[in-house]
Amino acid sequence: MAADSGYEFVALPDEVRRVPRPHARHDIRPPGTGSFMLRVRYRVEQPVHIGAGHWFLQERRAVRAAVRSGDKLVIPGSSLKGMLRARYEAITKSCCPGERAPKDAELKGAIPSRKRAGYRVKFADAIHAHPVFAGSCMAGGPMCAACALFGCMSLRARVSCFDLVPNNAAVAVVSVAKRFSPRPHHLGYYDVDEARRTLHVKRLHGRKFHVGGQQDSDVSARGGRRGKSRGGQASGGGREWLEVIPKDVELEGRVVCVNVTPAEAGGLLCALGFVPESTVRIGSAKALGLGVLEPKNLAPIGVMDPMFDDMCNMFSQSDDYYRQGEQRLLGMFGGL
Repeated sequence: MAADSGYEFVALPDEVRRVPRPHARHDIRPPGTGSFMLRVRYRVEQPVHIGAGHWFLQERRAVRAAVRSGDKLVIPGSSLKGMLRARYEAITKSCCPGERAPKDAELKGAIPSRKRAGYRVKFADAIHAHPVFAGSCMAGGPMCAACALFGCMSLRARVSCFDLVPNNAAVAVVSVAKRFSPRPHHLGYYDVDEARRTLHVKRLHGRKFHVGGQQDSDVSARGGRRGKSRGGQASGGGREWLEVIPKDVELEGRVVCVNVTPAEAGGLLCALGFVPESTVRIGSAKALGLGVLEPKNLAPIGVMDPMFDDMCNMFSQSDDYYRQGEQRLLGMFGGL
């Protein structure tokens, strides 16, 4: 999938490595694991919007509000954790939790498909039988790397993320094209059955990541000049206004790790975008020139043995490591 579509894919691994992981627990400290905290700092390279679920009126226009803590817009720890898990899954031989295989769908109306409106999308049985979707991870049994670290059924995560808080209370408003639901047939390679008006998806492209575009003009401060954006995804159905954390603001937060092996810590450093260094994307409208964070500083608190570079080497030598996934992810986000 081309970058101008607003998103690209990381190919799924051929296998999911589900094995017993006795260190994935909280009641004791297993040998070979450590607990520590990471203070992380990012710079906003493209404005970030995390929706609060409501709107407010400004200059006779409806603006989608962002999440706040006091007088500051923040990135909630839950959003940070979701971003980390998605990236960690992409660089390890991990499953899609909850067996979330894509479902057959009807393409109704002009959106999500103008050319194929009224067609049906059917996914091949081979997709549902793929190791990433077949089976599940549970506490006490074999688990994949991502479920063991970030949690699964009956198992608490060993990574906790706190809010990313900006160093000032700057707020801006930006205009973006109205968004729409994904076109399911764009998730993979498909054949067209014109007689039955059906699109048969044979194989998936992989895990979807937004790469987006650039802003057409600077995001304006509240009440200032209106900003516009462009990116790969546009519906032709007008624009909407979003409250955002503006560009160049720095955010700080904490990531707490409990009973983590050095190899798991190495994978987490890559997911955070620090080692190797790469930008990360978070929030809404990532396909429309929003949501890019640039890693600035990483400060460990607690026992860190071995050092970062050694942890990353141990991760790349572990059986959970998915080399093709890491190279693809870093290639998309400037890590290579």
